[in-house]
Amino acid sequence: MNVPIGANQFFEEVSEFFAKVLPIVGVIVLVALFFLMWELIKFVKGLDVTVNKINDTIVSLDKSVEKLQAPLNTVQSLSYTVDSVHIVSKRAVNKSVSMITDNYGVVKDWVSTFFKDNKKNEENDITIREEV
Repeated sequence: MNVPIGANQFFEEVSEFFAKVLPIVGVIVLVALFFLMWELIKFVKGLDVTVNKINDTIVSLDKSVEKLQAPLNTVQSLSYTVDSVHIVSKRAVNKSVSMITDNYGVVKDWVSTFFKDNKKNEENDITIREEV
């Protein structure tokens, strides 16, 4: 390759310049990596503390859940009891309504007799009070 004499001198100057600058840039990069590693180590140590705090919180939460388990069991048992009472009372009402509709005439006679007897008792009370 045919290179002018000035071009060789240019490349020699550039080579000398980078030979002086590259070690300085290398040191700057090493210092930057040192600070990066220092911050990474501080972050990992802080992460350890945070994980320990979270672990304590989880243990405390677990104890609280264990304390709440007995009342929750009581509420669940009570709920089952209320459901059972509801089912039994619903059946009883349905059977009562069915019995009343099947025996409508008998119930009507009984109610009318009851009110007639009640009216007679009131009339007797009025006459007894008037006599006294």
